[in-house]
Amino acid sequence: MDKRGQFYIILAIIFSLLFFSIVTPQNKVQEAILLEDFNQISGNYVEESPKVANYGIFKDREIKQLLSEYTDDFLDFAQKRNPTLELIYIYNNGTNVTVKSYASESATIEFGQETQTLFGAQEETINNINLNVAGKDFTQQVPLQIKNFGDEFTTAQFPSTKNAILNLGGVFHNFDLSNKGPELNVLLRSRQGSIVQIYRTGSSREFPVKV
Repeated sequence: MDKRGQFYIILAIIFSLLFFSIVTPQNKVQEAILLEDFNQISGNYVEESPKVANYGIFKDREIKQLLSEYTDDFLDFAQKRNPTLELIYIYNNGTNVTVKSYASESATIEFGQETQTLFGAQEETINNINLNVAGKDFTQQVPLQIKNFGDEFTTAQFPSTKNAILNLGGVFHNFDLSNKGPELNVLLRSRQGSIVQIYRTGSSREFPVKV
């Protein structure tokens, strides 16, 4: 790949805000603020993350690592404003596809005839810790997030394909991966009571980068 040329990260934006149940009047102001924050935060990630991938292309860096580090830092900041924010990104370099989940529950990703289970980095598992105090054994149950067990649990990789279907919380999201060249798709989700907000990418949009 000629790094002096012009590269494109194909990023598409489809706004899909899903609302469930009736909003009570006393909650309207708070939920409107959270909705505005969610759109603003999501838009920020969608705008900035392609720049991270482009930087990796130009500098011949490991893009998966750069995206992972950037997303970790982004969520550390964003979840202070919206603690329920979750995120999944799908990066296709034209040869392989990497999917990483920062959700609070497991998802499945279907590509071709195969399906993989993807644990969410914010998903919790209960673990027993055994302590011996003064000759007596004690067992304490401690919740741990899946991210503490390593990226292999929250990341799926597969050869480039024309499309992938992500099932998160029983909602199916179809991503078109047929475009050639580097491509980044993102799904963000937030919950406030019975309201679920979804912000995702999906249709073609090119982001030219000037050298």
